[in-house]
Amino acid sequence: MVLWIKLKRLQQSLRRLGKPLASMKQDLLKTRTDLTKSQNELVANKMNVQNIEKVKRLTEEVIKLNNTEEKMLMERAKVDWLRLRDGNNAFFYATLKSKCCSRSMNLIQNSDGTVLDSQQDIEREVLNHYVCLMGTDDNNFYHIDIEAMRNGRHLNMEQRESLISNITLQEIEQALKGIGDTKAPDIDGYGSRFFKASWHIIKEDVEEVVKDFYETGRLPKEFNSTMVILIPKSDNAKGVKDYKLLHPNF
Repeated sequence: MVLWIKLKRLQQSLRRLGKPLASMKQDLLKTRTDLTKSQNELVANKMNVQNIEKVKRLTEEVIKLNNTEEKMLMERAKVDWLRLRDGNNAFFYATLKSKCCSRSMNLIQNSDGTVLDSQQDIEREVLNHYVCLMGTDDNNFYHIDIEAMRNGRHLNMEQRESLISNITLQEIEQALKGIGDTKAPDIDGYGSRFFKASWHIIKEDVEEVVKDFYETGRLPKEFNSTMVILIPKSDNAKGVKDYKLLHPNF
């Protein structure tokens, strides 16, 4: 898979570029402290050209760092007013920490009331719950009910041909544009905003992958990997049924 290999290689370079962002909060705090100090010096000597230029430079740097931090937080934001750019990053950090604690699942009750506290037992209980919801194959279903099919509305020939026509690059691009920029990235670390920004570079590779899927019916396991989160429906959630299933991209 050419696209997957390229994305894996790119991750190394992106990690190096992202290192300065790891200390974003500390850099912003230091720059604000330097700005406050320079402003105090400027108050004492208002005609000092060097102090004026220093205050201007630090002000621009604080604005830049603050905007960068807010964009990073918006990728993970689940608070509506932050998505609407009403920034309060300190409160967001507290909210995010509180949500992480509330989502931890250290124990759970099974159907007969037994408390499970080991990670292996909890995992087995969650899997069994959703396997039962999805059901199993029905081996007694041998054919389609032709009479029921004939009583319904039918597609015309043009509609039938459109269902089996080859997918176009324009359709792929339209589907990509329909994904929000601030949606959380998949477990590979790439969000929709990355693909939109680099579309002029990677569109041919993406088109090849999508068309290969529609022609062969095969999807590389790397692209089929995902992660789900169980969110408690209430503060006193006990069993698996008391949790709702959430994909991190929704």
